[in-house]
Amino acid sequence: MLTCREVMRPTTTPLYVDDPVAKAIDFVLTRHMGLVPVVDRQERFVGFLSGERLMRALLPKHLTMVRGLDRMGYLRESQEELRERLDGLEQRPIGEVMDPRAEVVHPDTPLIEAQTILAGTQFVVPVVDPDSGRLLGAISFFTILALLRGEPSWSERLENGQAEGTGA
Repeated sequence: MLTCREVMRPTTTPLYVDDPVAKAIDFVLTRHMGLVPVVDRQERFVGFLSGERLMRALLPKHLTMVRGLDRMGYLRESQEELRERLDGLEQRPIGEVMDPRAEVVHPDTPLIEAQTILAGTQFVVPVVDPDSGRLLGAISFFTILALLRGEPSWSERLENGQAEGTGA
């Protein structure tokens, strides 16, 4: 039986829940990642910061209210107005923007459970320590496809001195 431990890729570059959003934006732009795990200062997984959440936070407040997104055809704004909202957003803590709702698995969880989560609406599945809640790694469709194609797992590459990068 395959477990999540055998397929996950360790994640060592998390963002902290109390970091400013500006740090997350720099990280996302540098790494070209649209979904990033967020941890607390004890390295416990607390949620994801996604491009979707960042874009929602950049919308004018009245559009994020009930049914506001249905009635936006009248809105015209300038780059300066958008930049002002970004300036305000960058100072907020990541915890105010991230999504705390994510299904997680443990290292000994059967891989089929992570596959089921991936087949739903979640693009990355965090692997957390069952006792401490610490983020250990992540599984994505990339890691599963690499396994099926016969590519060495991250742990095998690490043992052979070939492991590079830490993303899922």
